[in-house]
Amino acid sequence: MRKILMVSAILAMTTAVPVMAGDIDAGEKVFRKCKACHVVDAEKNKTGPHLVNIMGRTAGSLESFKKYSKAMKESGIVWSEETL
Repeated sequence: MRKILMVSAILAMTTAVPVMAGDIDAGEKVFRKCKACHVVDAEKNKTGPHLVNIMGRTAGSLESFKKYSKAMKESGIVWSEETL
């Protein structure tokens, strides 16, 4: 559940949907759009890579996911609260 909340908060910060900070219900609603492609509670890739242990991971580096864009692989981004 903690991972779902974290990802929900991340997505709330990075989308155009206006939400209040700490609004879990709103974060879960936003994440509904993302869960078609991403999983947060299992190391299982879908259309997009899973988001388990995403904090501290370099963008485009999950070995088990092979469909990253060139831009993502070359971005050098390390996922943190700030970069998300």
